[in-house]
Amino acid sequence: MTTTIAFLGLGAMGSRMAVNLQSAGFALRVYNRDRAKARALADKGALACDTPAP
Repeated sequence: MTTTIAFLGLGAMGSRMAVNLQSAGFALRVYNRDRAKARALADKGALACDTPAP
């Protein structure tokens, strides 16, 4: 079973942390006000969310 992690805030530090978690095998749900930053991780398999609400 894969653990899913929600990651909000994909700025300079957050994006690198999210990439490391994704590389470690965690499934990610990502949100950022700038959708382009979330899309970059979605292209690598993360689920980009439209809102930070669950």
